[in-house]
Amino acid sequence: ATEAAKAVQVPQSQSFDNPPNWGYDPVRKRLLLGIEAQGLFASQDGGESWTRIDDGSYHASTSIFPAKDRLVVNPHSGDLYSLPRSQGFTPLLYRSHDGGGRWTGLLPDTRSGAKGGDQPVAGEAVSPEVHRLLFVPGKSGAAYLYTSFPYMHEEGATLLGDRLWFSPDGVQSFRRLSPAGRYTHLEPFVTAKRLCLTGFVDSKPPHKLLCRDHTGGGWRDVAFAPVKDRGLIVSVWSDKDGAFL
Repeated sequence: ATEAAKAVQVPQSQSFDNPPNWGYDPVRKRLLLGIEAQGLFASQDGGESWTRIDDGSYHASTSIFPAKDRLVVNPHSGDLYSLPRSQGFTPLLYRSHDGGGRWTGLLPDTRSGAKGGDQPVAGEAVSPEVHRLLFVPGKSGAAYLYTSFPYMHEEGATLLGDRLWFSPDGVQSFRRLSPAGRYTHLEPFVTAKRLCLTGFVDSKPPHKLLCRDHTGGGWRDVAFAPVKDRGLIVSVWSDKDGAFL
């Protein structure tokens, strides 16, 4: 095998800089595996062989855990996105226009002395921790960004808490959505019609599902799952028209 196609050697250390991040590229029909210390790899044979595809500019999540939602493909344009768990020290998003070869910072770190990235949000800084980037099925350019900043310090007080953003133009600009109330442990997902969240109120049961339409309007409670005893194992949400998961 050539050097480029050798098996990916996943680091075994617990370093914060070496988590494997994976995803699937539906545009090019290939698996993706990104490692901060080694780069971005692709497989078109179900993982039997891997080829490095980046030029050294790929940046991965900084976490001790693997992550499946931090390599994201825009199904409309084919652009790839990497979501580093940066906590404010690097650009919030990296984007590749060429299928994963060359990566550039998209959103900047808002801390003093930070470099790199563009700022598409007028008047308000995006929280320096991106959790999810979700593209709306069937609506080219429409996307949601879920950010959070959980750590209090002199530079982070104004960024504290969970925030949701909407982009109508392919992650070129954002506007902040109204908060969903006192919900915590949020897990967002999108359908062709709605943005939905599951979560708890003030970190306590029941586990709730709330949604809003892409066209606007406020949040509405859709359903809740009572929790037996104290621990939630799993909640399954369904709808006859396929609107909810």
